[in-house]
Amino acid sequence: MKRITFFPFAFLFMLITSPTLAGDLIVRSQTDVPIFVSVNRHLANRQPRHEVRLRDLNQRFVDLEVSFPRRHMPALRADRVRVHPVHPTIVEVHQGRYGDLELVVVEQRPGGNPHAGYPLPPRPYDSPGYYDHPAQPYGMPMAMSPAEFSQLRRSLRQVSFENDRVALVRQALSHRFVSTGQVAGMLRLFTFERNKLEVAKMAYHRTVDPENYYLLHESFTFRSNARELQHYVESHPPAVAAPACAPEPRPQPRPQPHLPGRRQPRRAW
Repeated sequence: MKRITFFPFAFLFMLITSPTLAGDLIVRSQTDVPIFVSVNRHLANRQPRHEVRLRDLNQRFVDLEVSFPRRHMPALRADRVRVHPVHPTIVEVHQGRYGDLELVVVEQRPGGNPHAGYPLPPRPYDSPGYYDHPAQPYGMPMAMSPAEFSQLRRSLRQVSFENDRVALVRQALSHRFVSTGQVAGMLRLFTFERNKLEVAKMAYHRTVDPENYYLLHESFTFRSNARELQHYVESHPPAVAAPACAPEPRPQPRPQPHLPGRRQPRRAW
């Protein structure tokens, strides 16, 4: 009887401590920039990669941080990411709707859609405000839609030489408008500072929110280029201006009603 009673408890203990309950975490970068991955404040890779795999994690929830080799790009953090013990948990770095970067969990459940994902809630200070899509008043030109901007970025990645990328941006901006966040997304596709500066100057005249353009200074490695862009913005008025409000019509005086027995004043001609 003791052997029969002891066996279920021993089997249960083996299941709890079995390494098969450990899960794998895969972090991928769906952008052209490789990443560093830190789990619970421990760096997982010393060289930037586009995919980092962590095997046999015994913790059900981990704190995840994804950083980039480019210093001007803010790190992405997510607390309590659930590590599934059966199938790998895949977290991808995606470009958001308006050019920002976000962490997205890709569902890998059996029978589910492997491409259906949901963004991880970032910490408040991890969300750069200048990537938000500005609301446009009536009568103002609209920036590219998220689908259009994603297509533009894909086209730029397919171009090998940066001079050709600059020419492609010039062609796209001749017909469409962009937001400051989208300009920041385009600048991340360039390595040489002179090309970044040229694109930033070019896009300034096609930006729907030029008042936020000062936030692009973080896109430059050298402060001299950021100051040159600032001087350019200060010396060139924005081409996209808010429509002037029409003056309100003056109220017309109401005609006086004719009262019987009352003499109406005569008009002087």
